[in-house]
Amino acid sequence: MVTDKGAVTVAPNAVSVLREDSMGKKGEKGLPFKPKDERTVLREMTAFGKAMSTGKLEQRATPEEAFVDLRVLQAMLESGEDRGMVKSV
Repeated sequence: MVTDKGAVTVAPNAVSVLREDSMGKKGEKGLPFKPKDERTVLREMTAFGKAMSTGKLEQRATPEEAFVDLRVLQAMLESGEDRGMVKSV
């Protein structure tokens, strides 16, 4: 994800943050990342396939849940813009 103030790169095992400070100097910080459960995407894809074949969505796959996910992402972006300020969702 790239903005006019920096970038965040997510890889399977790390998150890298590139930020420009108030003096225009760029710095990068790498953070190790390990998902809690590496099978999450597989479970989500399986649930999607099941919903397509049965016509019934799981609660986690509803449009309302997708909207909550987007609100969380928006709060994360706003928190980054505010130097890590906690945001309510």
